[in-house]
Amino acid sequence: MKLSFFRYFLAFIFKSKTRQKLLFIAIAGLMLSSFSLLVIQSIMGGLQNGLIQRSKNVFGHGSMELIDGEKNYQDLYKKLLAKNIEFFPEYEIELLAKHSNQLSPVILHGVDFDHGIPEFLVKKDKTGIILGSELGSSLNTYFASIVEMISPAHVDYLFGAVPRSITEEVSDFYMSELTEIDSIHAWTRLSLVQNLIRKRFINRVIFYDQSNFEAAKELFPNYQFSTWEERNQSLVWALKLETNVMLMLFVAMSFLVALCITSGFMIFFDKVKLDLLSFWVLGLSKKEIFSLTYLFTHFISILFCLIGLGIGALVLYLISSNQINFMPDFFVERSIPVKVTALGVLKSFFIPYIIATLFARSSFKLFKKENQSFLSEMRKVL
Repeated sequence: MKLSFFRYFLAFIFKSKTRQKLLFIAIAGLMLSSFSLLVIQSIMGGLQNGLIQRSKNVFGHGSMELIDGEKNYQDLYKKLLAKNIEFFPEYEIELLAKHSNQLSPVILHGVDFDHGIPEFLVKKDKTGIILGSELGSSLNTYFASIVEMISPAHVDYLFGAVPRSITEEVSDFYMSELTEIDSIHAWTRLSLVQNLIRKRFINRVIFYDQSNFEAAKELFPNYQFSTWEERNQSLVWALKLETNVMLMLFVAMSFLVALCITSGFMIFFDKVKLDLLSFWVLGLSKKEIFSLTYLFTHFISILFCLIGLGIGALVLYLISSNQINFMPDFFVERSIPVKVTALGVLKSFFIPYIIATLFARSSFKLFKKENQSFLSEMRKVL
């Protein structure tokens, strides 16, 4: 009976000569809301994920901080290697880079290339200093340029307080396509940085894989660990704010659709009063008729939200599979990246569905209040 009831009223909406155009527009808007939410969230997620991954390719999933420097870091190496944990030790220091008359602050990473080479530096010439592309441009350097690295924190007192410095040639450049990396970071061998500080220290161990990071945390519970998200809290907060603002805007648009749903269902209920009366004559109780009518509003909302999700999933599949480069050359992402998450799908379904259900319920309550007796309706017909 439920299937026949739903089939009859679906046909009434779409095939009847007096079909409800306002309700049809409303449910089409409901479908469009689910479609838009899924597509926008997935594309925004893809863009944000691309930015995060490019940063994690350089800084890793997380790191172990050695605040006072690690003197016996060979013992640290042995413990990590014994557990088959992949790690990349380095000494990070803030310096002042000088080339010719150009000066620029720099964060120099002294990487232990003898132990392992991070993937993003594998194809680079590591005999000298590898500069971020924008940093190299600001210093007006080129291949084999001699750059002086000055450390104000380390001073020699032979002829007064003179900051220590080292000179090395530029062997390569690295472009991450992220300004915060390319404009200030540089990489070189660990021994060069240790010569500058005159101590055999490391102050950070980087883990590019999450499982290795978690294993190291269990192995060294007394050390300080930090994830990429913890070190970039302002960026993470900004990305979440961007997503939340976008969701709020689409929720507000869904309320406009819900107003059409309210009007559409009120007109629809008024049109089908006699049809409901015929079901009562055929033997259904008034309670069952009202219950089925209310379930029909849920059925309509669920059906068209799912259709919207299906169309959205198809569009996203076509976008991700074709990877057409239609963005201008100065954009980092030449094609549109897509990242579909379970949470994004659930939001795309439940936000329009809940809003539509709430407004449809108000329409149904008004209809039920005005139609307490089928007998009175029958007398009007007779």
